[in-house]
Amino acid sequence: SPGFRKVHARVSGATDVYAVTFANYEASTKADEWLDKTLLQPAGSIRAITRTGAYTITLDDGAWLLADAKDGETLNQDTARDLASKLANLRVLGRAETPPAADAAPLIEFQIEAERGATTLRLYRTGDEGDFVVGSDRYKAFFRASEYVGEGLNFDRTGLLVPAATEAD
Repeated sequence: SPGFRKVHARVSGATDVYAVTFANYEASTKADEWLDKTLLQPAGSIRAITRTGAYTITLDDGAWLLADAKDGETLNQDTARDLASKLANLRVLGRAETPPAADAAPLIEFQIEAERGATTLRLYRTGDEGDFVVGSDRYKAFFRASEYVGEGLNFDRTGLLVPAATEAD
């Protein structure tokens, strides 16, 4: 008879029936629920991040360095660590229902050098609001990332710098 967290199951074609500790609600019928939400995360610790057309930062002896830093530019270590953390912990919501157009240019493109290999991430968006569509050189499919995640990655070179002191300071 049915019971709490108890399912009766058998192998197709067999006659033996087993009582399995399992609740039916744990087996979702939605494809996105079966997806590994961490599949776009870099393989291992991040060593360098390049945002195409904007900046490159590299990790050297525990500190992030800005490539081609100009006089008076100081990299904000907290911002660099936060960016690396956001990319290292990137989670998707599911597969994108509609991939970007073949000729669409990404809003953001990152090349990430990690401990166990490099990867490229491209973030697309239609309009100024809503979820992002993310593509990777590791997969043919495209995935959805929340607006919060995409916006947190969308800043240019000046967003990485310590603000210059003003005369009022």
